[in-house]
Amino acid sequence: METRSQTPRRRRRAQAWLAALAVPTLAVVGLVLPSGVAPAQAADAPKAVNYDGSTSALAAASCWDIKQTTRTTKDGLYWLLTKKMDAPEQFYCDMNTDGGGWVLIGRGREGWTYDYTGQGTPADVRSNIDNPAGFAPKQLSGDVVQALLGGQAPQDMEDGYRVRRATDTSGSRWQSLRFKVGNSADFTWAFASQMPVSNASIDGSQISGGTGAQFGSTGFWSGSQSAVNTQEQPGINWSWGWAYNSTSGGRDWQGNTSDFIVSGSHSTKGAAKVIPMSQVYVRPRLTQASQNAAAIADSGTAEKRKRAVAQSNSQPAVWGVTGRATDARSANGGASENYTEVQAFAEQGQNMYVGGNFKYAERNANGKGRVEQSYLAAFNVDSRELVTDFRPTFNGQIKALAALPGNRIAVGGEFTQVNGQDAQKLVVLDATTGQIDANWKLKVTSGLSSFRVRTLSVEGDQLYIGGAFTHLTVDNTSVYSRGAGRVSVTDGMPDKSWTTEILGEVYSLKRAPGSNYVFAGGFFSGDQRPGSGRAVALAKLEAGAGAKVLDWTWKPSYGGLNNRNVWAWDAEENRDQVWTASNEHILRSYDANSLAQTSSNLTLSGGDFQDLQVAGENVYGACHCDQWNYSGANDYPTPTNYSNADAIDLVGAWDQSSKKLVQEFQPKFRGTYTQGVWGMFSDSKGKLWVGGDLRQSRGASGMQFSGGFATFAPRDTEPPATPANLANNRADGKDTLTWDAAAGATSYQVLRNDRPIATVPAATRTLELPATSEARYFVRATDAEGNLSASTPVLATAKIDGVDPVDPVDPVDPVDPVDPVVPEKEWVPTEPINTRGLVQRYMMGSGQSYSVRSGIGRDFQKGDQVTGSGWSSGRTPIGWGTLGLSTRLSTANQKQFQMQTTITVTDPSKLKFVRATTWGGDGYAVWVNGQLAKRINYPTVGTAEWATKLLSPTFTRDYREEFQLNPAAFKQGKNTISVQVLPQSSSARRVSFDMEITGFAKLF
Repeated sequence: METRSQTPRRRRRAQAWLAALAVPTLAVVGLVLPSGVAPAQAADAPKAVNYDGSTSALAAASCWDIKQTTRTTKDGLYWLLTKKMDAPEQFYCDMNTDGGGWVLIGRGREGWTYDYTGQGTPADVRSNIDNPAGFAPKQLSGDVVQALLGGQAPQDMEDGYRVRRATDTSGSRWQSLRFKVGNSADFTWAFASQMPVSNASIDGSQISGGTGAQFGSTGFWSGSQSAVNTQEQPGINWSWGWAYNSTSGGRDWQGNTSDFIVSGSHSTKGAAKVIPMSQVYVRPRLTQASQNAAAIADSGTAEKRKRAVAQSNSQPAVWGVTGRATDARSANGGASENYTEVQAFAEQGQNMYVGGNFKYAERNANGKGRVEQSYLAAFNVDSRELVTDFRPTFNGQIKALAALPGNRIAVGGEFTQVNGQDAQKLVVLDATTGQIDANWKLKVTSGLSSFRVRTLSVEGDQLYIGGAFTHLTVDNTSVYSRGAGRVSVTDGMPDKSWTTEILGEVYSLKRAPGSNYVFAGGFFSGDQRPGSGRAVALAKLEAGAGAKVLDWTWKPSYGGLNNRNVWAWDAEENRDQVWTASNEHILRSYDANSLAQTSSNLTLSGGDFQDLQVAGENVYGACHCDQWNYSGANDYPTPTNYSNADAIDLVGAWDQSSKKLVQEFQPKFRGTYTQGVWGMFSDSKGKLWVGGDLRQSRGASGMQFSGGFATFAPRDTEPPATPANLANNRADGKDTLTWDAAAGATSYQVLRNDRPIATVPAATRTLELPATSEARYFVRATDAEGNLSASTPVLATAKIDGVDPVDPVDPVDPVDPVDPVVPEKEWVPTEPINTRGLVQRYMMGSGQSYSVRSGIGRDFQKGDQVTGSGWSSGRTPIGWGTLGLSTRLSTANQKQFQMQTTITVTDPSKLKFVRATTWGGDGYAVWVNGQLAKRINYPTVGTAEWATKLLSPTFTRDYREEFQLNPAAFKQGKNTISVQVLPQSSSARRVSFDMEITGFAKLF
């Protein structure tokens, strides 16, 4: 918001105005914030507070509520606070378009993100909303938007979304796009998904619906401006925006810092839709009454922790693994997804063991410090440094790892030799030296053409082994257990009482601690032992003797269980649920006892869910999907009956209890072959290790090297300490709150009565405000992650007898008394125009002759016919720089100007309605006989200098507005129409004004 210095007299006048309105202030080391609550009088009942959004203490429930209660037409910054928000925040409100009351949630040109977390801060979003400095998109996080909506589902928003898009490269013309969405229980930026779009219109004209990816009319430039495309554009660096359905009409995007519409680069011309500068708004209709909170108890507020989940940004890589030691190819000749660089993790002691199909360990993408270490390597859990004295050798890829007692690591895969010795598919190593454990006697053998160990897991004193094999052998004892079995963790002795005969290959075999069941996933058609229940791709086995297979009939995402192409990569029980990851893009949960399905998630682009990792309240699911997750969908390839579509990139997190996607966790990856993530592990320090076909992941500073794997630190969920010793010193009509520092605090929130009213920097532990009678104060600490400490107990201020005589702003000079300037109020119509049975007549048309002069002021608005010097005459349209002007003002007068004319009304008593139609901008106000009729992009009357919005009309008929005039304002005979026109700044290039007035009466 622009601020300007004031002359001493002008400043005193402003102070007198504030003093007359009795608006107290909050002061924080030079920062002054009006509190909105006047000092109480001893005998007075508490006065209702007008939450108009003017200060943090007067934060309103919504832009719409401000519009309804104040009738303001001033676009700009307002403070908002809902029950879902921890503290007030400033947002940009559009108070004019389509009735006003819209809050801006994103703005920018190309480069928007689909991530729920958005990009930038609220301060970024509300800045540079319609100028080139705002071309780089900024978007509120989904958490902030959800809070602004008060928890309302976007699919239920009465007004849907509104997008304001530039329609020319100069940014002088814009359109208003409106639409509603379905299947959106929670906010999402994933507009390019298949979420349905309806009730779409542009500038009030209906356009066709479709999906968020593309809707509206199609065609080239003229027609395409009524179409919307939110998909990534390859010719504009694979970025997206609110594109038109055309490849022409913009200028090359590369290095373009001035044009409001950009197109694909010359080398890819035609491969991208043109993207305009855009603004996205919503209009939650929250009222203050619905958002009032209960009074805070004397004990204060409780601490509030952020959800425990991995951070979305990866840690900087210390080492990575690269290359493919086994160059396996798929049927089409490409690199096989079954041979990715990293596929398994296991933690033992201070080390994390990483297994897969990699060839080297190195520090960066340029090969710094490269070490030839194929298939298996160890890294320190804390430092993530390579453990250089752990150097076992393998001749084939590793598919599974498990930590065993006695500082040992079990390794399974496709190898036949380890350290130069025979080792068929399974070996146990000393975790320090990498040498083969001589006490491990187990041999895995197979009578099948396919032979590998695919999965290893430990529960209690048993190691569960799954894969493609038929026998488990120790010395001369051989146990037939096809596809799955379990052995002693000590020496590998098979459990003869727990054997299977699974037809196919087992990819996952796990038993949760203390569970009575073992769950399996893989590419199998069942267990052929007599009495076995149905088990296709997923199996539930009793953990007791006999390994009985229970019946599990489930529905794949396509076809049925008789389909030969159904498999599951993972199945993991946690609490009373079993989570499954299967092919054709499905992640589901089932009741572990009844096997009834309890949730489902479907992804489309990319493919299968491939690995699961349970960590605390989170279930992490890995895939080679990189676009959308459809929560609740079951059927591939067309998702239906889903509750939400959200962005996902290879890994997502789900809440164990609610089964909902944890949207705060949104990592980003890049791979060599786009084959996704195949292994995950949550270590003893809370870090999440993610491995697969990876070469980069997003860190705090952007995409960074992540060779084969990336690590994600746990989110900080520890609140700062509670501030202590909250005290108040009342003197000279002011209350000064102080408190002691709290460890871990980055700022402090001050609460009064039932709400937060101010945020104070950590270095400042004091807040000065007008003395307030019987106020209840609390202070709590916040940290960088957004955790809140418990607050202090209540500090109640004393009752004030009488009115505090001290001016809360600044003492007004008593020798320079001034009359307070009270803002004028617009007339508000009580009913819409209804022309039925009425006669219409033009009272004033375009081309009307006006008296015109440059400048601003109040005298000409009073309604008297103008007199004096400086006035000239001209017909509308009047202005400069705009095409089609009848009166072109001198370029030397490119600033504010005033207009006045008269019209004659014979019998105003017969007027039922009066309609004004105006064109132009940037901003203007209209008076009828001295009464304010309407303000368009016009600040408070009497202090106006510049318009609140840049329109810069190219043609005189740009930016049409229509509004009612008060019939009672007209008198018999001559009536004076006065107009003040404002540019947005002294550098404005185009300003114009034109107006028509139409009357509706029963008889003239």
